[in-house]
Amino acid sequence: MISVRVKAKVIRLVGNVDKVAVLDGPPQPGSSLADEGVQLVRAIASAVTSLSDLRSVIEPSQNCVYIKSADGQILFTNSNHDRVFGSGATSTGRYSKTFLDETVVPVSEHSDRLITNGCAFVQFQNPGRDSNGQIVLLQTVKFSLLGIGHPKLAILGVTEILEVAEQEPSKRVLSLSRSWHIFTQLDERDRKCAAMFAHGEKTKAIAEKFGVTDKTIDNRRVGILKAFGLNNTMELTRLLCRLQDNGFCDLGL
Repeated sequence: MISVRVKAKVIRLVGNVDKVAVLDGPPQPGSSLADEGVQLVRAIASAVTSLSDLRSVIEPSQNCVYIKSADGQILFTNSNHDRVFGSGATSTGRYSKTFLDETVVPVSEHSDRLITNGCAFVQFQNPGRDSNGQIVLLQTVKFSLLGIGHPKLAILGVTEILEVAEQEPSKRVLSLSRSWHIFTQLDERDRKCAAMFAHGEKTKAIAEKFGVTDKTIDNRRVGILKAFGLNNTMELTRLLCRLQDNGFCDLGL
C-alpha cells in the first residue's frame, strides 16, 4: 500500500483557474479523472512488481497519460498524450519545456515540484494551447509514484481536455501565464529589479543596493520593459500586481 502524506491543504498553482486541492489522504471518490488516476497507480505498481510493460498499462486511456522521473523527464506516454501535446510525435525522453506550449510549461513544472516535494496528489485546471495552437481548458491530476518501488518513476499525470474555446476568463489567465513565463526567463538580478521598481524604489537606491551605476539599473529597466512589451514602470507595477493577485507569485506588493 502506498503511504499518502502531504505538506499543505490548499496551494495555488501557477496559471490555474481555481485553487488546487492538495489532499491529506487518497483522492475522494466522485472525480472520474481522479478515479482513473488511482486505478492507474495500482496498475503501474502491479506492473512494476511483475516487470510488465508500463506503456501497455497507460495506452488504453482516452485521456492524456504520462509518467515522469523526479527531474521531470518523460519516461512513458500514451498515444493520446502524443497526439494532443506532441503533434503525434513521442515525448519520451524529453522534458516538458522542450515540447509543451509555453502557456502550459509553468503550471506543469510547478505541479511536478509539489509532487516531488512531498504531495501525494494534486488536481487542477488551467488554460493553455495544444500542439495545434488551439486554446484549450485542461484538467489534470498528478500522483506520486515515489513509493512504488521503482528507482526512476516519480510522477503519474492524467490530463483531459474540458473544452476548446476562447472564453474570456481563459484568455485572461492565458495572457498572465505568458507574462509569468517571461518573468521566469529574466535573470535573477532583473527579477529583483522588477520587484523593486514595483515597490516604488528609485533607480539610485537600487543601484546603491547592488553596487552598480544608475545607468546600469536604467539599462536593466529598459530591458525588462522591452521583454514584457510595456511602456513604463507603472505598467510593470500593474502587471506584477496582477500576477501576484492571481497566485503566480508573492512579491509583497
